Amino acid sequence: MFRFKASTTLIVAFASIILAAPAFGYDKEKVLFRFNGTDGYQPSGALIFDKSGNLYGTTMIGGGAAATATCAQQLDKKHGCGVVFELSPSADGQWTETVLYTFCSQTHCVDGALPTGALIFDSAGNLYGTTLSGGVDGKGGSYNGVVYRLSPQADGTWQEKVLFAFDRPSVRGNPTGSLVFDSAGNLYGTTGEGVVFELVRGKNDTWSERILYQCAGSPGPGSPPSSLAIDASGNLYGTTYLGGQSNDGTVYELSPGPNGTWTESTLLSFDGTNSGYPDSGVILDAAGNLYGTTAYGGHTSCTLGCGVVFELTPGSQGQWTEKILRSFYQEVVPDTGLIFDAAGNLYGTTHEGGQYNGGMVFELSPDGSGKWTQTTLHSFLFDSKVAGNGSYPVGGLILDDTGNLYGVTEGGGSQEGECSYYGSGCGVVFELTP
Repeated sequence: MFRFKASTTLIVAFASIILAAPAFGYDKEKVLFRFNGTDGYQPSGALIFDKSGNLYGTTMIGGGAAATATCAQQLDKKHGCGVVFELSPSADGQWTETVLYTFCSQTHCVDGALPTGALIFDSAGNLYGTTLSGGVDGKGGSYNGVVYRLSPQADGTWQEKVLFAFDRPSVRGNPTGSLVFDSAGNLYGTTGEGVVFELVRGKNDTWSERILYQCAGSPGPGSPPSSLAIDASGNLYGTTYLGGQSNDGTVYELSPGPNGTWTESTLLSFDGTNSGYPDSGVILDAAGNLYGTTAYGGHTSCTLGCGVVFELTPGSQGQWTEKILRSFYQEVVPDTGLIFDAAGNLYGTTHEGGQYNGGMVFELSPDGSGKWTQTTLHSFLFDSKVAGNGSYPVGGLILDDTGNLYGVTEGGGSQEGECSYYGSGCGVVFELTP
């Protein structure tokens, strides 16, 4: 049985990098599905598994002719406003896609448009996510996005409910990252306009929003676009792409206090030299160390640096120490989050670079002496619609119980459909087998 494994908590020592010879394994990649536009276009977040081994995800664009027409009318988008999809495996190894929901299918896109980030499940099998746009209140509200839930119905369909729409002028919206639950079933997330928010579940399936933190400018925590991590004490951790002392981004913590108050602490301000501009969230190990990536900084073979993998370790006096685990060399933009496997290895992707400049999947392995080895597991082809494979991985990776990796690319795949006009394909879902 498959199951989704988020950031497995493991103790990992401080480390430096020993570079390994790249191992490019095209024979290890299997394309599970190629989007064609009508069934989705440009996957936008990490996949998740259910208990039966089905995969779920979102595409930011696409959704068929009717959806395209509605979206174009409301938001001037020519290729639809995105879908939630399910991929189901069969005994012969084939995967079948089912579109569970098509966005902007309601008047004025009140149901949301342009889904972003990964989905999450609750214990009842409902799916939760966010959209970057849509959600108007019908009274002149802005297209500032929604938090939504999809619930499976007895007839096999899924019903959407908007839990919250970012339509009030006082609430800066456009949610950009994935959601996270706390132990009480409340939801937390961030918006691209600088808000960390909580949605509290009330009676009769009502949800109320609380702003936990709202950035006030620079210097400071910046605008928090990333997904959040939560520890056992309910503290939230995230990153900002900008802000901090050098305006190169931060890692921050939000800690709950008495009477519903929250305290923000900046754990690290990136300086742009060793690392800078984190474009995704962080993950935790069992010792409370944080791990993440930055899009820039590090090796100067790229104009602003090629990006790094970093570790933050807490000290006894509340200070945090950054350690660079990997400084990339001509392997550009590690802009997705990391995951652990059971042995403590880290996995991630770069959007570009690799052997063929279409991005890559990499592994960082600790050797027990504080050093790490980097291995390139797969390099994607630039403009790989010719081969039918993917290019430009996005959204991050997940693992199944046998060590297979799954992810999505925003380019490559089908040469047919409405997105073939752009010459890079509509994106794929892929599997890497060790």
